[in-house]
Amino acid sequence: MIKITLTLLLLCATLKAATIQFDPFETGGITNPSDLNNINITAEFTENQGNLEISLFNNSTFGDPSITQIGFDDEFNLISSQPSIINFPPNVEFSIKNSLNISGSNNILFDTKYGFVADPPPVTNGIDIGEYIQIIINDLTEEEFRNGIEKQQIRIAFHIQSIGSNKESAGYVNRRTIVPEPTVILLAIMALTLGLIKRRRQSKNLA
Repeated sequence: MIKITLTLLLLCATLKAATIQFDPFETGGITNPSDLNNINITAEFTENQGNLEISLFNNSTFGDPSITQIGFDDEFNLISSQPSIINFPPNVEFSIKNSLNISGSNNILFDTKYGFVADPPPVTNGIDIGEYIQIIINDLTEEEFRNGIEKQQIRIAFHIQSIGSNKESAGYVNRRTIVPEPTVILLAIMALTLGLIKRRRQSKNLA
C-alpha cells in the first residue's frame, strides 16, 4: 500500500500538463456585461523536445466571439525566438505583428513583444467558437514558461471581437494561477484516499 501511494504521488509530481485561463481587462466597449459570461478562452501547454507548444481554444458558449489579436508580454526576455503558429483550422488565418498595441493593454502595463493579428476581415479569419490554434516557442521549457506565467514575467493577452448582439469587443489577459489537468487532480485524490485507507487499517489492527 505504501509503494502504491508513493508511486501515485510521484506521478502527480511528474505530470505537469496544465491549463491557463483568462479574464477581461478592457470592457469599455461592452454595453451588456452579461455578454462576457459566455466568453471562455483557455490555453494548454506542453513541452516537446525542449520546445514549448501552446494550444489556444475558444470554448465560448454563445454568439460569434472571435479572437482577432494575440500578444505575448515578455518583460524579462524569457522568450528567445519568434513564436510561430504551426497548427490551425482552414478558416483561421493570422500574421505576425510584433509590438502590437492591444486595445486597453496600456492600463495593465502590457507591452506586446510578440504578436499575431487575424488577416482581414479579422472576425472571419479569427479564432471562432470551437476553433483553436497551436503556437510553438523554440528553446523554452515547460518549467520556464510555467514560472514565467506564475511570476507575471510572461503574459498573454487577446483582443476579442463580435461579442454579443451588438458585436462589441473586449481585451483578455491570463491569470497567474495555472489549473492542473483533471488527470493530475485524480491522481492526487487517489493517493490521498489510499493513504486514508492505510491509516484506517492500522487503526483497526491497533484496536
